[in-house]
Amino acid sequence: MIDPYKGLPRRIQIGYLTFRVHIVSRDEAKDKLPADHFGMCHFEIGPSIYLLRDLNPQIAFNTVLHEVRHAIHYANELNDESSEEDFVTRGTNGEVELWIRNPRFYTWQTRMLRQLRRDDRDA
Repeated sequence: MIDPYKGLPRRIQIGYLTFRVHIVSRDEAKDKLPADHFGMCHFEIGPSIYLLRDLNPQIAFNTVLHEVRHAIHYANELNDESSEEDFVTRGTNGEVELWIRNPRFYTWQTRMLRQLRRDDRDA
């Protein structure tokens, strides 16, 4: 099985924040990650994104995107009261900024999508 985190930047710039990316075991994450989560985005601690090591590539990829979207929403001041239009506009702007400011993240994402497509064909 491939290492889904190979090439994933350990720092991701989103808005005015730099998120440190931590790949951790379940034991290492016990005080930062609920037992039923594969990842967690912390805004006050760091800010940081914690991701569980030893996930299969599809779950790891989905978890990274999920946690990065939390970071985008936070940096763009999106919350439960935000309108759908705010989510679409600010969320899209945040995602485009993510790709522009973090080209290594985009490279990792593209490589993972190719690998997941190959794995799906081979299954």
